[in-house]
Amino acid sequence: MREYHRLTLEQRIIIFGLLAKGKRRIEIAREIGCHRSTISRELKRNSNRKGNYNALGAQGYARARRPHLVLDYKRKIEGLLEEHVRQMLEQKMSPVQISERLKLEKAKWSVSHETIYKWIYKLSPEYKSCLRWKSRCRQKRGGRPRRGLHLLPRKLIDERSKQANCRLEPGHWERDLLEGRRGGPALLVIVDRSTRFTIMRKVQSKHCREVNKITVAALKGQVVKSITNDNGVEFGNWAELEEKLTSPIYYCHPYCSSERGSVENTNGLIRQFFPKHCDFKQIGDDEISKIQDNINHRPRKTLDYRSALEVHEKVITKLVYSDSYYYKYARIREELSFKEAMIRETGIFIPRKKPEMLVALEN
Repeated sequence: MREYHRLTLEQRIIIFGLLAKGKRRIEIAREIGCHRSTISRELKRNSNRKGNYNALGAQGYARARRPHLVLDYKRKIEGLLEEHVRQMLEQKMSPVQISERLKLEKAKWSVSHETIYKWIYKLSPEYKSCLRWKSRCRQKRGGRPRRGLHLLPRKLIDERSKQANCRLEPGHWERDLLEGRRGGPALLVIVDRSTRFTIMRKVQSKHCREVNKITVAALKGQVVKSITNDNGVEFGNWAELEEKLTSPIYYCHPYCSSERGSVENTNGLIRQFFPKHCDFKQIGDDEISKIQDNINHRPRKTLDYRSALEVHEKVITKLVYSDSYYYKYARIREELSFKEAMIRETGIFIPRKKPEMLVALEN
């Protein structure tokens, strides 16, 4: 006796495509490997009221008649909330940030970060790539000695004011250089210690004169009360920079990256977009500006899940939108998924008629 199988979505897409080509039911049955009566029952049961057959609609009708068959995971993220979670993950936000931001904006949805993690690992594994890297590769000990400013006179953070140390006011910045491919351009990252507002600029050379020149241009219009660096040679010539910015320049103790925790944490966020050994020659200023906006609009746990832009500029931004917004993009995502699946299975695409509600939203 032959084993019994139900029709899958891929088989229904094939049926839909062959019907559009004018194929008979017996030819469709031979194509997907089933009896012709299966095709007859499928068209009778899962066509709409007008008698038209559609693959996604047929899949929905079939599932609706089998409510007793559920996944082992009770699904809590669906509908418009699912579209919201997808969009936030695509913007590289963590599940914790998504969950807490919903609470902060007093949205009608409420979901824990653990539920979002379960949804990713059980139902949407394609979003694993949107999560931050959680483990660190083992590094070799020793290696070549690093050049630095260890023996040159400079101001250490021991001389820094209490307002800067305790993050009591904005205007105290941290700098670091994010390297890409060796010998190529790098990314200058400047972060406010209090508000975590981030400024990113590409530098063509790691020479201190070039880095200081880009720093002055990047901080134009910002309140600058102090800058804290590491001891790399790219942050040399500090006296000239102090004169141009009229603010003191401080240096951390050697090999104490924790004294610049804000910029180091921000570097980890930037590495989601620009991994190690990436070539900054291929990355334009427009793309860097988009990543900067993404990071400044991201809810931060240390800011009570407000964004750096909200705290720095004292404005209120909205990250949770209306139902019509999510309905529109959920339908667009569904259409794209349907198109890809149909082209993969049949080699052609026959567009469906858009619902009147979606047409009204697009207009």
